[in-house]
Amino acid sequence: MKRFKILFGIIMIVGMMIINNSTINAAGTNHTVTYNGATYTYSDAGVLISVTDPVGDIDLAAFSKENDISLVSIGERVFNKAKNITSVNIPASVKIIGERAFFDCSALMEVTYEEGSELTTIGERAFTLDSALIAFHQKGDSITNEFVFPQGVSSFGVRALQSTKPVKVTLPEKVTQIPEGMFMYCSNLTTVEVEGTITSIGDGAFQNADINEIVIPESCTQIGANSFQKENYSGTFSVTIMNNNIVIGENAFPSTTIIYANEGSSAAKYAGDNGLAVKPISSGEQSADGDNEDKSNMDKLKQDDTTKENDKIENDDSNKSDTEDGKTKEETKSVSKNDKKDDKNTNSVNGIENKKSDNVNTQDNNSQTISGTSDNNNTASTDNLTMVKFEKGKYYVVDGLVYKAVSKRALSFIRSESETITELTVPDTVNINGIDYPVTKVANKACYKLSKLKTVSIGNNVTVIGKQAFMDCKKLKTVRLGKSITKLGAKCFCNDKKLKRIQIDSKKLKKIGKDCMKGTVRKKYKVPSSCTKKYRKMFTGK
Repeated sequence: MKRFKILFGIIMIVGMMIINNSTINAAGTNHTVTYNGATYTYSDAGVLISVTDPVGDIDLAAFSKENDISLVSIGERVFNKAKNITSVNIPASVKIIGERAFFDCSALMEVTYEEGSELTTIGERAFTLDSALIAFHQKGDSITNEFVFPQGVSSFGVRALQSTKPVKVTLPEKVTQIPEGMFMYCSNLTTVEVEGTITSIGDGAFQNADINEIVIPESCTQIGANSFQKENYSGTFSVTIMNNNIVIGENAFPSTTIIYANEGSSAAKYAGDNGLAVKPISSGEQSADGDNEDKSNMDKLKQDDTTKENDKIENDDSNKSDTEDGKTKEETKSVSKNDKKDDKNTNSVNGIENKKSDNVNTQDNNSQTISGTSDNNNTASTDNLTMVKFEKGKYYVVDGLVYKAVSKRALSFIRSESETITELTVPDTVNINGIDYPVTKVANKACYKLSKLKTVSIGNNVTVIGKQAFMDCKKLKTVRLGKSITKLGAKCFCNDKKLKRIQIDSKKLKKIGKDCMKGTVRKKYKVPSSCTKKYRKMFTGK
């Protein structure tokens, strides 16, 4: 009888285990299939669990389609140390790339994602030690040496991209933190473009990357230890720090660093305590815009657009005027003295460029302000100074307007030197060194809170009006947009209470940002007749 009870108990336990396992399997059964010589295991929930013996080009989008799977996640360590994969294509449905998913894939050179990607998270060490990885972009884009992530990406894990080899990285607007070691030992990296607002930079985030010049926006409140430290570095490292109360960790910068910061700021104190050179932002050595200490408490939306009158790049009034017959024109330009950098370092502003603010406060220990008259020989007549070639990333001031070279052939309008300007004309082209360069963009917050501005005319080469470009221009009444406009940024005319008339010459307008016209009252639009129906629908509710 006792033996029977024991046997019955064992049977019951085994039965319960079988029932429990069946329940678990019913909730989420795993599946294994063979595809292109590799064995894939995935769950009902759309998680790729493992892949054995992957080789060559891995197309997860094609795998998902052929097996009727909606993958939502590439699980932890799925391709960990897969030494024989060379490229990966990720389905649009994938939201998460898990921890160490592609860790130490030493032959992986390119990662692409399908159009409409829903990717939001790239996990801890997801691509660490992928020393051949030079490209990350949407499938079909002809991009090399760059990482351009889907716009939905908001989170990167610790050391997610450590030791990869991009030259340039573009971080989406939703990314607010650069975590510990994210770009550590990215030895080819010279440029990081930030579309959003960075609030912190983690320990060792850019340690031993090839960045030599940076601008840290006011939104950033913390720089971690060893963030920009370099081993055996003898060059000059230049950093402009806009936040007066920023917290900076130990050994954040090389010993050869020059810190541009406001007098009395925590960054200036940090420089003094650590034996680093420090220069005030308002010293007049900045290329186009100085921090206005008298307006230090201004709304943060305007933080990167304030300019102290005495810090502007300017000539005597007599040197600014054009002759009546238009034969000569005075131009003021910021030009680097150091022209010895190789092409990869001079093709763009090296370092962190906050695109959301289009901050003009560049690090200019190597720059000077010069003025001269353009001629047909592409040189400038100045005393003991010679113009250098037009370069991407540099700032130029022409006729009182500040521009930035956004490519080797085009400019973005950044701001007006004068805060009391009443009429603004952004031209089709700007002549620099005797060559006409098209103006293709109006930067974010370019004319934010210009209280005297009444009329605006945008040239025919401009395609994009940036976010908040003309926000809170209380006296702005009329706007004319040129023939190439395709996009109006969010809040670009928000709170312009007197704006009555907008003329749009473009037939190419495709996107109107959120709250573009919020707070404007009596609006009259003049548009091409062929676009009336289309534009009416687009502007409704905007």
